[in-house]
Amino acid sequence: MTQSVSDIEALGILVPMILSTKRLDGDAVVGKLGEAIRGLARVATGCLSAMICLPLLLFGLFFGHWNAIGLAILLINGTIGLTCAVIEYRYRRQYRREVGPELLAPSPGEATAGPLNP
Repeated sequence: MTQSVSDIEALGILVPMILSTKRLDGDAVVGKLGEAIRGLARVATGCLSAMICLPLLLFGLFFGHWNAIGLAILLINGTIGLTCAVIEYRYRRQYRREVGPELLAPSPGEATAGPLNP
């Protein structure tokens, strides 16, 4: 069960973001969205792995074939992890190809308010 955030905690999160002189660009937004999706995918992968391996653990508990069960769990988790890594790699490669190098390249310095550094 999640707890609601108090007003002071919410302001403590928002005020530094509002007062920041850092520009909000599309790369930062997409990066944060990607991190959130990656975290959700890791949780879903863990649930998938647990749902597949739990019956195997119960089978090993009742019948005592721990070597075979351990190897099966290792292979299943390795396959799931490798599949997730390949999917993430392909997604990143496709994103970079569609966005293009002009958006991924750092933008030249633009005039901003504040003191000039030599």
